Amino acid sequence: MGMWAGIRQGMTENVAEKLSKEKMELTRRQEARLEEQFSLTKQQALIDQSISIKGMLGGGSSLSIPTVGSSSTKSSAKSNFSADHMIKVLTQEFELDENTLTEIYSQGGTKVAGTANIKRAYDIAIKYNDKWKTGKYTGEVPSVVLGNMLSNAIRTNSVEKEIDWDTVNKTMGVQINDEVMSMVGDSYVVPGVTSFIEPSLIEKPTLAELDAADKRGIMTVAESGLTESRDINNRISEITKQDTPQPGDVEEAKWLTSRLVKIQTAQAAFKNNVFSPLIELYGTTFMSSITDYYGELEGAPLNPAFMTASQIPIDVTDEYTYGLLVTRGYIKPLQRVTYLLPSGERVTETVGNVSNG
Repeated sequence: MGMWAGIRQGMTENVAEKLSKEKMELTRRQEARLEEQFSLTKQQALIDQSISIKGMLGGGSSLSIPTVGSSSTKSSAKSNFSADHMIKVLTQEFELDENTLTEIYSQGGTKVAGTANIKRAYDIAIKYNDKWKTGKYTGEVPSVVLGNMLSNAIRTNSVEKEIDWDTVNKTMGVQINDEVMSMVGDSYVVPGVTSFIEPSLIEKPTLAELDAADKRGIMTVAESGLTESRDINNRISEITKQDTPQPGDVEEAKWLTSRLVKIQTAQAAFKNNVFSPLIELYGTTFMSSITDYYGELEGAPLNPAFMTASQIPIDVTDEYTYGLLVTRGYIKPLQRVTYLLPSGERVTETVGNVSNG
């Protein structure tokens, strides 16, 4: 009986010893994992602090520090193209100057900043080209417009600055240790930025809009004829009522009478749906104002009768009457006039045009 008791006691002690060793091993492994986690947490804290410092200094680092355990470093911004690819597209597809694009990239100072500069130009180029290809917009070909955009870009150079750790410590509110300082480095880069003025495209007017512009033009010249006829009749009435005409009044009345006959002839034609005579008197003035106000009509195929070449010059008789009519407000800048010189030579010119001679 005593022998079996001893055996059982020995077996119990062996099991207890084995369990104790296993427990110790589990505890050791748990402590190792905790120590490893602490080390990783500490390392991540150091990395986070260095990233914060670089961000505070302007984000000019050419290197991005990965997060511990992150897989983001395997593929960076899959949706974005490299700077080399974008430069190749801009030079080959849009015929932009490669040297200028390379300078813009280099002025960024870092890979990230340089790529961002090129991407701004690339995005604008693609957007402009996609619209231009639809045929629904007016504008220069992409190579010309984008070339001008590149030439007129506002560019700043990158600047490398030494880190003032005293300022960093005050700003961060903590004393930065040597390990973080080593990770950050001795200097940082303030990126160079290139800004572009995005070119605009004007949507082409529809046929309905062109018809509406022509109709408005016809109604406008009709109203212009009525208004001028009324003003001329009132002015002639004023002059004829004077006991003693003022200097120039006789010439003015004579010219107004001749002008009134031309307007009345054009109005008679208008009533028979012949619009050209009135358009020849007033067309250019209307279309100049409407194309200035509605930019999309600039260069549009409007009724050619409204164009400058179709408007007949105003006959102002002679040099004296010409000066008189300008002084009294009948003739305005940019109107086309014709008159006879004392020599009998006829002159046609645009009022206020210094190139007239």
